[in-house]
Formats: sequence, structure tokens, C-alpha cells
Amino acid sequence: MRCAPPRVVNLSSLYHRQGVIDFDDLQGRRSYRPGRQYRGSKLAMLVFALELNRRARAAGVPLMSNAAQPGFARIDLITNGPGTGG
Repeated sequence: MRCAPPRVVNLSSLYHRQGVIDFDDLQGRRSYRPGRQYRGSKLAMLVFALELNRRARAAGVPLMSNAAQPGFARIDLITNGPGTGG
């Protein structure tokens, strides 16, 4: 049985545009700010997806690497998310 080529999907966010990756403090031990860490993680996911795609193509591996920005979803994350008692 043949299968479709593998796919890797990373969820990013438009916040990647404000992201900064501090390679000297990846864990945020010196200065942890949740929003900054979130934006940096979204940038890192986008960079990972692009680099994985580049490496797969260079190696001739039939792998599809995608980055998706789901936009505003109708969920209660803001009202029921961490720190809200929800």
C-alpha cells in the first residue's frame, strides 16, 4: 500500500512579525515575559517550517513542511485561558 508523502504543519501567528529570538537566553531565565516568549516561539516555528522544507527539498525527500496562521478562531481561550480561573 502506498501512502501520500508526509506532511509537517506548524501553527504560527501574525505575532511572529514582532518576535525576537534571544539565542543566549532561549529559556527566558534572565528575563521572562510571556508575550515576548510567545512571539519568539511563533517566529521560531515559522523559521523551523521554512528550514525543514528547504532541507527536505535539498535532500530530495518528498516531505511537505507548512506553516499555518489560523487567524482568529471562535474559542474561549481569552476568557477561559490560563490565569483566568477557567
